[in-house]
Amino acid sequence: MPRAGHGWKCSTGSFEPAWRIASWCDKKRRARRGGGVPSRTRSHRRTLRALVPARRVSYYQVFSTSRGPRPTAAGGASSTTLPSGNTPGGFTMKSALSTLVTLATGLALICHANAQPQQVTLFVGNNVSDTVTVFTVNPDGTLAEIEGSPFPAGEDVTALALTADGRYLAATNAGAAQVEELWLFQVGEGGALSPAPKAPFLTGDGPLGLAFTRNDVLLSPAAGDDELHVFKLTGDELLPGPGSPHAVGNFPNEVAATPDGRFAYSSHLFGSVEGFSVSPEGEIQTLPGSPYPIPGTRGAFEVIVSPDGRHVYVGMGLDNALAGYEVEPDGSLTGLPGSPFPTGQTSAVNLAMDPSGRFVFVCHVVSDSVMTMKRMPDGTLEAVPGSVRVIGSDVRKAVASDDYLFVTDESSIDPGVGVMVYEIEPDGKLTLVDGSPFAAGARPQDMVLFDPAAGIHCGDVRRLTASCKNGKLKARLKTRLAEGTILHLSNNGGEIIPVALNRRGKGKATWRGQSGDHEVCVVECPEVCNSADCG
Repeated sequence: MPRAGHGWKCSTGSFEPAWRIASWCDKKRRARRGGGVPSRTRSHRRTLRALVPARRVSYYQVFSTSRGPRPTAAGGASSTTLPSGNTPGGFTMKSALSTLVTLATGLALICHANAQPQQVTLFVGNNVSDTVTVFTVNPDGTLAEIEGSPFPAGEDVTALALTADGRYLAATNAGAAQVEELWLFQVGEGGALSPAPKAPFLTGDGPLGLAFTRNDVLLSPAAGDDELHVFKLTGDELLPGPGSPHAVGNFPNEVAATPDGRFAYSSHLFGSVEGFSVSPEGEIQTLPGSPYPIPGTRGAFEVIVSPDGRHVYVGMGLDNALAGYEVEPDGSLTGLPGSPFPTGQTSAVNLAMDPSGRFVFVCHVVSDSVMTMKRMPDGTLEAVPGSVRVIGSDVRKAVASDDYLFVTDESSIDPGVGVMVYEIEPDGKLTLVDGSPFAAGARPQDMVLFDPAAGIHCGDVRRLTASCKNGKLKARLKTRLAEGTILHLSNNGGEIIPVALNRRGKGKATWRGQSGDHEVCVVECPEVCNSADCG
């Protein structure tokens, strides 16, 4: 992946971000030698420590690089042949009915395989065991692995991304190859994963980050090529966006999109953030003033966007701080007052926010700790006293719901240590959930969380009407939400009907045998209500 002219190379150097690419360089050397077994000798550890100004052996460690030829993107439309019968041409009514039943059964299976999970679901990518572990999140924060998990996800699983409606999961494989794989999975109602018919697809060298916009545009930065690959999810296929791939800054490693899907931001390891406008078709344009500098000299890592789309935050590595920005109406970034915001811990790399945007959670990969920063109304951040929790091994990635914080601990190879779960107290302090850690695969790294309610922005619920005639109460929804999104309508706070939105973002519900006054409300958006008189 490293190339001349970048100011660094695959050898011990003085530039601090070399610690992030140490394992990558080692992997490339092994691939050239034809070896796939990592060195675990003391000399190997000393070499890596020379690249890391701390005790970390490696950050993006990959332990297998030679498992045979890598599959190429392939696929095609399948064909169905009618069974032969006793009539000329082989057609009989019986055979036709049999074929229709077969097709209907197949379509039913496809529909079942590609559905929105009905419960809070956590997907964990395991870098060494090459799988994705899927958990159901119980109301008390404990995790229950679903039947069939873990699911194979290609070699060296590195980054995950989930569509806004939870129907598709994407996973990158950052291995030794110069052209990497990008897997797409259909997500079943219970969270089970089924590879899309034409997966895997191909992306650039070094896909360390991944993000879907709400318009099903997939962004895949290629750190080794200094490119941003853009795909449009069309049916069950990822199609390259207009002009993709796009040349971007030096070593783009993470990417995040605004909730409305209009803008995206990619962090560059060597100290900047690049911003883009993103069309629903996947066409991107550089934003005014981009790239935006990051104060400090010791790296730019994970980038996140606040749930309201107003602020962007970037982990600054061994500067031990977060850079904060305000998002202007045109998507450009302006530094927040007081930025960067110190964390008080060592090597702030990975970040997460709760869906309500109250807190920013920071993973520190050298002090092996996670802590909370409170987000103020103007976007500035303040460390929450007493919120630091030391994992005690190799903290990696965090995601959050409104109630719980999930953190991967990648310190163990076989078996993996798994996922630590913390309850988020009202003041932002963290309390370990009983049963933590919950076992995942070998070297669990990236995670994505799907909450059927969390992805619903009430501003996108444009209209709710209610009418009643002859005791039949009807409610109709008009939204800008994705097809398949489920909203729940309540009748006078009682009987609730789930409504699956169609491709136009519309849905309806009906109650029969009604009388008197009725108020219909969207359960996920209690302020969206309407009333009708049934006499």
